[in-house]
Amino acid sequence: MPTTTAPTAATADDQRQWDDARLVVERHIQDHERWLAAATSREPRRGAPFLFVARPSRFPVLVHRGAVVVAKGLAPLRGYLDDSGVIARRSVDVEDLRLLLDVFAAAPPAVPAGDNDHYLSPENDGHPGLAPRLDFTTSGAELSLFYVAGGGGGAADPSRTPIGQWILTIAPDRELRWSRRSRTFDLTSGQFVDVDHPR
Repeated sequence: MPTTTAPTAATADDQRQWDDARLVVERHIQDHERWLAAATSREPRRGAPFLFVARPSRFPVLVHRGAVVVAKGLAPLRGYLDDSGVIARRSVDVEDLRLLLDVFAAAPPAVPAGDNDHYLSPENDGHPGLAPRLDFTTSGAELSLFYVAGGGGGAADPSRTPIGQWILTIAPDRELRWSRRSRTFDLTSGQFVDVDHPR
């Protein structure tokens, strides 16, 4: 199960910072993303300062160091995570991190040929055990994203399906990196049945 920590109530000073960040977002939208001006709302994600999500488009905008983030890749994401301290405080949840991956265009590498090209998520797949997962560790965190491997099916036991797992390891003093595992998921029990990776 994902480990999450609910954000605490905002202090008055914290609320001022969020209000200032919202103004930065509004100016950025007017200057660079005018198509977002019609969004009905810009929801703050309190666990990840200062991340906003435009609704209903789900387009994320992040303010960091007083400006909207335009840098892309794992290295700028690492800088944000370090500066904000959201991993050490455990204030982010799995949705926050998925949105941050969108902001920094830091998704995993393309899945191997023959695998389905979509990641499994609670929104479009019925197995909670395959939902994106955030696990906090003693020194950092791991984000896991799952996808159907080998096109799914074809196994001797039709209740079991091959799954690919991409893991983003977030640890102090280490570059962010994605690693990949091949897994087996039992559709009946809703659990992984790997001998070496039982979780």
